[in-house]
Amino acid sequence: MKAIAYYRSRPSEPGASNVALERQRAAVQRMVDDDGLDVVGEYVEREGEAGSERHPAYIAAIEAALVLKEDPAMLDVALIIASHAAIGSGEPFNEPAVEGANGLFYVVLGEPSVPHATEIPIPVNAPSHLCLYADLRRKQLDTLIYLCNAGPTAITDVEVAIDNISMSQFFSLVGDERWAKVDRTEEKRLGAVSAGGCVQVNTLYHRVWDEVYRYRLRFTDSEGRHWVTDCHDMTLSVCELMENPDEVWVAFAPARPADEETRNASA
Repeated sequence: MKAIAYYRSRPSEPGASNVALERQRAAVQRMVDDDGLDVVGEYVEREGEAGSERHPAYIAAIEAALVLKEDPAMLDVALIIASHAAIGSGEPFNEPAVEGANGLFYVVLGEPSVPHATEIPIPVNAPSHLCLYADLRRKQLDTLIYLCNAGPTAITDVEVAIDNISMSQFFSLVGDERWAKVDRTEEKRLGAVSAGGCVQVNTLYHRVWDEVYRYRLRFTDSEGRHWVTDCHDMTLSVCELMENPDEVWVAFAPARPADEETRNASA
């Protein structure tokens, strides 16, 4: 498939701009390597400059893709948008409507303009030994979710099962129904999480407003006992965080013995 790549820069902030461009190009290259796309044109928006509010590079990229689309041999032409994230002090990108562009195949990679830290020191004010922490990234279109161990000792054999459902579905469930299928979804194996450690386990995208992620945590404590506990991140949605920017924590429920959980599941 032929493709046109659309990148974004901010020349007035060369440090942030160079990092963002490097990450965008790397994301497109990964897609080329994985999917065999043939990138035949590249366009770079110079945000913050006079006239950039009209998105001239974006419009030029679409026009170039539409020219390719006129070839009868072309089944699809991809327009790759490498990132929506804000660059430096700029704003997140939202595609303007361009007449006649509906026939293109859009690929949105969602690459952040700054690197994600997979592990961070535990922030202050953790509400319990085990909790989730939301690193709200106001202009990055995503919020990083970390599993935090605020307890005095490390936990090992850490597994986190994660799934997502709509808020309306979540509210329609009661009691144990809210957790019944969490074990049969995405699973992350983290090994050990040190005392005072925070490990990224999920990313909440600001463009999605109606999702709740459920987390089921299994771990072994310092005495070799196996535990399981749950929580959900509904209060960490971007709409909640924007209204209450200090409410960035969710505590896990009190842990219960994992063998008890196994007995209940088999009953």
